[in-house]
Amino acid sequence: MSARGSTTASYSWLYGVLWLSPEAFEERSPVSMAVIEEVTEKYGHDTPKLGVIPDWHPTALTYGSGRYNARTVVSEGCFEYLDDELAAVMAHELGHVTSRDFTTMLLANTQVHCSTSLPSTRCASPGARTPRETRSPAPPRRRKATPELRWPPSAPSPTCSGRLASTPCST
Repeated sequence: MSARGSTTASYSWLYGVLWLSPEAFEERSPVSMAVIEEVTEKYGHDTPKLGVIPDWHPTALTYGSGRYNARTVVSEGCFEYLDDELAAVMAHELGHVTSRDFTTMLLANTQVHCSTSLPSTRCASPGARTPRETRSPAPPRRRKATPELRWPPSAPSPTCSGRLASTPCST
């Protein structure tokens, strides 16, 4: 499976994306499909593959590695709560495709993922060490119980109606 196919498959599995044909998307939002066709024709790139996430929170995202394989996904909430505004959301997402900034974000997110990944995940060479493996083990800490540093400092006084006994009461 190609990298492009694996990304699409992982989004389908992870988010439950249902991929729609342009005709099916147009049935759900004709104004949005008109904007998609206008923008792709004006800037000369293919219509992105369109998907829907079965979630009622309005959200949209675009991913891919180039204009030729862009994917734009919207949630069911966009269709439910947005009317003509969905066309503006789609224009915004197509702006990411046109300016190719979604590719930059893909690379940046991959770098962040690799630098903050679990120790079992190896993003560098197979023999790479995680930061934890390169550190020497820390010596065990000894804790001293000091009475003046215990929390809470004291129990509430019954005569102060919930105030701490260390604070003066005005009775």
